Amino acid sequence: MVQFLKSFDFSLCCCDIEHAACNHPAGTRKAQSRFSIEFIGRWLTIQSLAFGVPSDRVARGVRSSTSRILGGAMGRRGLQLLLGVLATVAVASGLFGMIFGPEFLPDGGHVSATIDSEYRFVNAFWFTAGAVVMWSLPRVERATAVLRLTLGAAFLGGVARLWAAAASGWPNPVFVAALGIELLLVPVTLCWQARVTTASGASSDQDSP
Repeated sequence: MVQFLKSFDFSLCCCDIEHAACNHPAGTRKAQSRFSIEFIGRWLTIQSLAFGVPSDRVARGVRSSTSRILGGAMGRRGLQLLLGVLATVAVASGLFGMIFGPEFLPDGGHVSATIDSEYRFVNAFWFTAGAVVMWSLPRVERATAVLRLTLGAAFLGGVARLWAAAASGWPNPVFVAALGIELLLVPVTLCWQARVTTASGASSDQDSP
């Protein structure tokens, strides 16, 4: 029995788990993913401690399995959800800013006509960026250039906010939170999109004759 377990191919086990997690009906895919990760963890313990399988082989199997699970259908849907939330916030706040101006800004109030004009103008771009991200949602794995350009602009806006904080002090906590999203969450989202794109391309290659 021990010899049988020793001869069992860990990578084959991972492939079977990935297939079940990615092809099971959507209603139970979350449970399948949890089972997959727990199963991999058990094999990590068994192979590396009880059977002396080289740790680098086990680590490669775990990384490959986890990467494929997160980059597959579940990763795509999670990315679409995150981008949908960010796009909705951008569209709503951009539209609100264009219509009402800076009057309702936290710590805002009466401003000069020049600042009011510039504020509404900038929010038009914010609104457009959100609309572009919404357009990309159904084709999220293929809209790489569009998302990189749009989210890259948001990241650049975060750099501008940070520069403003260094020059004039920290803004209202609402904008500090926005700064964190632009400088931290946006790069993570771009990396996530790249992983989903890679996984989609790999599956397409496998399906092609």
